[in-house]
Amino acid sequence: MVDRQQYGNLIWVTGGHRPRRTIMAVALALWAGLIFTCVATPSAHAQTYTTLYTFTGGIDGAMPASPPTPDAAGNLFGTTVTGGSHGQGAVYKLSASGTQAVLHSFTGGADGSYPYASPLTDGAGHLVVTTHNGGANNVGTLFAVAPKGAGKVLHSFSTAEGYWPSALVRDTAGNLYGTTYLGGAASLGTVSPETRAF
Repeated sequence: MVDRQQYGNLIWVTGGHRPRRTIMAVALALWAGLIFTCVATPSAHAQTYTTLYTFTGGIDGAMPASPPTPDAAGNLFGTTVTGGSHGQGAVYKLSASGTQAVLHSFTGGADGSYPYASPLTDGAGHLVVTTHNGGANNVGTLFAVAPKGAGKVLHSFSTAEGYWPSALVRDTAGNLYGTTYLGGAASLGTVSPETRAF
């Protein structure tokens, strides 16, 4: 004989030769063991949180919107949306020990302003970043920073080709590809190659 009992959304089906109390007790014991295992099992890899650097909002920059890019020596390179010498954002280097140096402070003019994306590095110490504003048309730039901090505008964006550039990637041939948030034929953004040299 088969006995079918429903408890809320759970349906228990038991054989007639086993008491329902036994089946329920076993099921509850299994559930309790599963819950205990999920709650009590410690993580195999404990995590440690350490603050490497705290931005002040001054010359060192403020509001880092994207993760920094590491190099082989353990340095980190990043951007801040605001701050810097002119309050228009900065490109910085952070050593493994937490020492920070500003490589470029954006002026909001031809060089651009408000860099949001992580920089790319070419392995020789050059960094390439995008800015959301500034440039010849005030809709963003593609900007290179040399190892010693000298800057160079690689491209000023326009509304027709796309504006408010963001993330960059590099292919195996060294070409850059990026996206713009708005602009282009449908005014909804573009994907563009960027082959200009440093």
